[in-house]
Amino acid sequence: MKRKVMRNPYRAIYRTALISAAALGVSVVALMGSLAANKDDLIPVAREPLEAVEETAAEPIELEPMPEQLESLGTFMVQSYCPCPECCGEWSAEHPPRVGTGYVQRTISGTIPEAGRTVGVDPDVIPLGTHIIIAGQEYVAEDAGASRGNVVENYFDTHAQALDWPMGEREIYLA
Repeated sequence: MKRKVMRNPYRAIYRTALISAAALGVSVVALMGSLAANKDDLIPVAREPLEAVEETAAEPIELEPMPEQLESLGTFMVQSYCPCPECCGEWSAEHPPRVGTGYVQRTISGTIPEAGRTVGVDPDVIPLGTHIIIAGQEYVAEDAGASRGNVVENYFDTHAQALDWPMGEREIYLA
């Protein structure tokens, strides 16, 4: 049974904004409480030398983790690729017939691939445009190509970076 998994591309941005706003709110409330508790210390009085004033450090605020359950897509073989001809073949901007022609290498979805964002997937397994999480980092399924079945290919800027990245089976989650 195949299911369509399409997520709003702005969901991650919205969630990040909500988390940031909540953290800012907690920080402002803590600061206001600290200022109210130490209101006598706000205006220095020349009663004693500055060196004799004891500094009090505010206690760190512990935030509770978001009670969010990530939906697992399953275990996938995670590989890597780069824009070189060895990885992308004739679609590479570095492929000899394309050098000097002004060709711009793009993903199957039409975007220019970007390290840290673009992953290649089998669109029959993970639809293009889906935001996924691999090892705690969010990526966007923007490319296809060699990915077939439960395979995800992480895009890197150079072949050396692609080879250095640890490949293997990993749990993939929806963002």
